[in-house]
Amino acid sequence: MNRNICHFLLLVSLFGVAQKNETISNKNYFIIPEVFVGKTHPANNGFPELELNKGVSIHLGTYQDNNAQEWAYRLRYPKTGIAFTFTDYGNNKYVGYSFSLVPFLEYGLFKKIFNEQLKMNIGLGSSYFTQEYNGTTYSYNNIIDNNNRAISTRFTWAFKAFLYYDVLNERKASWRLGAGFHHQSNGHTSLPNQGLNTFLLSLSRHSGYKD
Repeated sequence: MNRNICHFLLLVSLFGVAQKNETISNKNYFIIPEVFVGKTHPANNGFPELELNKGVSIHLGTYQDNNAQEWAYRLRYPKTGIAFTFTDYGNNKYVGYSFSLVPFLEYGLFKKIFNEQLKMNIGLGSSYFTQEYNGTTYSYNNIIDNNNRAISTRFTWAFKAFLYYDVLNERKASWRLGAGFHHQSNGHTSLPNQGLNTFLLSLSRHSGYKD
């Protein structure tokens, strides 16, 4: 757990350094509330039964169009930010909930074909889980195997990869449909570590202010 915390703090520090020298006006930002649903794949045989995965995210970020730094040029001036996510995995008793903090990059794909309506969003951060595997759990004074071998630490790595497509454009906002993937794993700092893999669909609203 401590190693995961250190790795996460290092990631956030590197993200902060990348942002430090940018010239950001008070009208160079965006916010994206998002709701999503999907299905988490069972991590092992006999994994606890899951209902739909569902949750909400808030993306906060800035545009990099006027950033003169080398990294922004090499990555073709993506949008950058951080996503705060709450996830319900569909089994509160044995899998629980997660709270995630994920720095991300977002950039357009096939701009000439899709007229900048198609975007890729990728990020790597950390999640905190309310439940973890510890071999056994207690219920009605009986000891039973919870059989959730996906997560054995409260803190894990969190990875996201999403495609978004603008379906309705307003003056300063756009509604987007998304399809993507979430993955949580502790990187084998503690076993078992099967990890959780979830495929999702989402609806979000991008509101931005840019000079």
